Amino acid sequence: MLNTTSRSAGRPPKGPFLWRGRAAGPYQATACDVTGPHVPALDCGSTLPRVFTKRRVWRRWSGPRVEVTAAVNLASTELELWSGIPSAVRSRISYANELTETSVDPAALNHVHRTDLRRIEDLWIDVEPDRDRWLQSRDEHRARQLDLLVQGKTDEAAATGDPPGPERVISASVSLRLAGGGSIVKAMQLEVAGPDRTNVEGLTTRIVEVLNRSTEGPTRIRREFSLFSPLWGFLVGWLVGFSAVRGFNLAPRNTRFEWQEIVIPSAAAIVTAGFLAAFVWALPPLELLDTGERSRFTRFRALLLSGLGAIAASVIAAAVWTAVT
Repeated sequence: MLNTTSRSAGRPPKGPFLWRGRAAGPYQATACDVTGPHVPALDCGSTLPRVFTKRRVWRRWSGPRVEVTAAVNLASTELELWSGIPSAVRSRISYANELTETSVDPAALNHVHRTDLRRIEDLWIDVEPDRDRWLQSRDEHRARQLDLLVQGKTDEAAATGDPPGPERVISASVSLRLAGGGSIVKAMQLEVAGPDRTNVEGLTTRIVEVLNRSTEGPTRIRREFSLFSPLWGFLVGWLVGFSAVRGFNLAPRNTRFEWQEIVIPSAAAIVTAGFLAAFVWALPPLELLDTGERSRFTRFRALLLSGLGAIAASVIAAAVWTAVT
């Protein structure tokens, strides 16, 4: 977590300064106020710009892992265009067996074995301008200007201009989190931050299009539906079955329960609850797929259509047989 300490003689800030531009009170943060384990020494006197942040949340996401890598590459390219500095990608993958993998490779997810994709519980990917590269380019730029000044070439030294300021390094980032745990509410969350509102909204839209172009199944199913739908299906199926027995007079009317009033509603309840449980199984919160792999939703839909086709064919065959005989 980044924090700041006021070095101004004026009134200090009333609270901690968050690096994405949320400062308390009238205090205007500067680059020299930003400190943290991942932030190098920056030039003082450079005022941080306004920072816009846009988020996008998926309650469920199922798609090929190559689309995640494509979104990371798009973010890396755009951030380099914003800041003029090559981007750095850091990823952390947590598996179900308490194993954690960290990497700076933008395609780290592509190197995960296909059997390990189902064991991923949490994935963090952060893309931001490479601060080390910025420091190196800044030092090289200053050394070149100093050499020109020593040689008396002041016009050429002035023509070299200034390197990108520290505010352009601090204020741009893209964060992507994928979580596949059983208790999570958000399967995937995207966050884009930058100094220009138009660029932030445009990049967010483009990344969302990349992530959604190969998704399979609905993406906005609430977690509560997955937890309670089989139970509600059992109750509704039992009520419908019992109403059908009474409505079509399938059992004698008396003061005791007949076997039809027990078997038929119970069978309807089990079938309805089983169907909804299979539907929930076909829609896991997070499903990372290998290239060419079919999702659970695709397999469930194919099995459902095959079953309905078999039932329709059986009914038609029975009707034809009855008509012929």
